[in-house]
Amino acid sequence: MSSSDSSVSDVGLVQNLLREQTEEIQRLHGELDGKEQLVQAITARLEETVDQLDRLQRQGNSRGGGGGASAGGIKEILDSQQAVAQRVDESLQYWEGTAGYFEQILERLNEIARSSTGPGVSSSAAPASGGSSYERMKANLLAQSPSSPGQSTAAPSPTPAPAVPAAAAPALPPLLMAAAASLETSSPPPVPVDTGLASREELAEAVQTRDAYIASLVQEARRRDDAIFHNIEWSKLSSAPEDLRPQLVELSKRLREAVQREEHAQSMERARLAREQARIDLVKQQLEAQIRRLATPAGATPTPAPEPPSGKPAKDSWLNRLKR
Repeated sequence: MSSSDSSVSDVGLVQNLLREQTEEIQRLHGELDGKEQLVQAITARLEETVDQLDRLQRQGNSRGGGGGASAGGIKEILDSQQAVAQRVDESLQYWEGTAGYFEQILERLNEIARSSTGPGVSSSAAPASGGSSYERMKANLLAQSPSSPGQSTAAPSPTPAPAVPAAAAPALPPLLMAAAASLETSSPPPVPVDTGLASREELAEAVQTRDAYIASLVQEARRRDDAIFHNIEWSKLSSAPEDLRPQLVELSKRLREAVQREEHAQSMERARLAREQARIDLVKQQLEAQIRRLATPAGATPTPAPEPPSGKPAKDSWLNRLKR
């Protein structure tokens, strides 16, 4: 009884240590997530600062060398950028230290799991030492549990399952064989095209040819499904005998494949419609540009957009152009 009590107390101690270490790991994970969010926020702030500095430098160059106030503003931005970079370095150093601390915790957990096995474990639990810590702890508990006098402490080795001979491939039902024999051979695939040497028209024709080939394959698959499922009396399938079960399984598989083919056909049709819509939009833009060019008189020049007043930003001119 004393040995069993000591083993139970050891197991409880190990479980308490594991629970404490798990809570510590979760807390450190939370701190690490917070530090990562801080690094992301600091990085975003640093990018904004760099963009602002770049804009100020461009404005200073366009004005011919700014003044003392702009130079002072640039100096402040540089100081702020340096401070942000320093905070980023400190966050990265803290993150590296946290990663090292995680490794120490994992090593400590492995040591606790190894020490929990104890010297009294029988040799039958030795193969479990190569697994995870949970498996080692389970083997230790099974080895230390009290057993009957006539029963050995070692777990019986599992008897290997008898080898099941590979079943022969089931033959196709007569209905499926007749339908497969009645199908026409598929059309040959399109000729490969060298994308490096082909022109734009040849590439467009190749795309259309492949679309037509895929559509023909889908139509052939549909005809095959119609030939298979046309003469099936679905009302009698509920009372089908055992010898018809393979045919039912095969028909169910064919139906699922037919649904997948229909989904592929719909996706191909959506892709074709998207390409057609893009081509129509391009033709529409070309026609609109040609109409505007023909509507403008031959000798007339387009009137320039009015210059924005000094108090408004330059983007108003772009807005005026878009409104016209």
